Amino acid sequence: MIRPSIIISLVLLATMGAARAQQLAATSDPAKKGTTDPNERVCKEIATSSRIATRRYCATRAQWQAFEQREQQEIQLCNARRKAA
Repeated sequence: MIRPSIIISLVLLATMGAARAQQLAATSDPAKKGTTDPNERVCKEIATSSRIATRRYCATRAQWQAFEQREQQEIQLCNARRKAA
């Protein structure tokens, strides 16, 4: 079974450019405004099935950080596999 983090990562990569994903995360992430409480709940708009459709996901800052680390690891793994092939 495919993990939800992989699905979200693939959908993000398939539907949005990396710059657009960073722009969307930056505009919806209040972490950039100076608050850094890891237990604070933060909601982000994530692309779903098209460039227009988004869904709101809410999690703590610590959970978002863990998700983003897993996402980066998955991207690096995919890139490494692509280079090896």
